[in-house]
Amino acid sequence: MLPLPPEASPLPGASPVEAVKRFFQRYAQFRGYASRSEYWWTQLFLVILVIGGYVALFVPFILSSGNPAAAESDASSSDARLLISMLIFLVVNLALTIPYLALCARRLHDAGQSGWLTLLLFIPYIGPFIIPIVFGLMPSRPDLYRPEWS
Repeated sequence: MLPLPPEASPLPGASPVEAVKRFFQRYAQFRGYASRSEYWWTQLFLVILVIGGYVALFVPFILSSGNPAAAESDASSSDARLLISMLIFLVVNLALTIPYLALCARRLHDAGQSGWLTLLLFIPYIGPFIIPIVFGLMPSRPDLYRPEWS
């Protein structure tokens, strides 16, 4: 097995806090390896973050749209709040895209695959939903680690 520097080695059995911490510490690090526990805890964190973001940003607008009196009185301010909410959500999603792609590449390396397979995430419909599950279910293969991935 290839000896790994600490910044490239996976963390098997990572706790949720450790996994999310490493996700942000290795923001744009496409080299190295990520264990399944690192990957799944971070996936859970991101799903909760996205769902929580949708609920916090968009549910108030949906609820206020059912009240015609409120809709007539402050339509322009409601539109401005919706636009600002959408911009915040877009900025957060863009800020998390690079570390997410890096995490997927490191997870693929841990499974003995090329990080370039991360590009499969961009396939419409199956990319964002099916491919991450496949990446997470692949077993770790330290016997297939390659020096250029470290």
